[in-house]
Amino acid sequence: MEFANESIFENLFEAAKVSPAVKSLDPLADLMAKPVTRISYKRKIKRNSTSAFMEFTKKDRNWLDLLLRELTTIHKAFQADASIMLSASSAKRGTGRTQTWEDFVVELYDDKVAGRNDFSEGQLRHLPNLIAELSKGRRLSGCGSIEFTDIDSGVQL
Repeated sequence: MEFANESIFENLFEAAKVSPAVKSLDPLADLMAKPVTRISYKRKIKRNSTSAFMEFTKKDRNWLDLLLRELTTIHKAFQADASIMLSASSAKRGTGRTQTWEDFVVELYDDKVAGRNDFSEGQLRHLPNLIAELSKGRRLSGCGSIEFTDIDSGVQL
């Protein structure tokens, strides 16, 4: 049995640097390094729902889970981030009442990451707003944006 002399890992690091689709295991570093982080999804419509649910690749779903985990604690280190996380969010509760960004992130984390439920377009359409607000804070100062794109239609959320 003969083996090729080429290494399995040849050019792996060069490909990772070039490809915009590659996301690291540190979502905050990705947001700081890239002007735009794009996440593709496929719409999944369920009965009796007002917005479609989103299906992600395993890699993108893990990246989102890690991002939400980081966002649950981002306000504990810097006062500027704490004031953003405690301000009113653009996302409304199911009852129609306003909530803070911290409540929004904690509820998303508990339901979608810990509970392993599907994300909906209605919920994740507010995440880019939070990232934009946090880019004015301390930890993510000047970070890039996040975009969700429907694979089938090419429309951004």
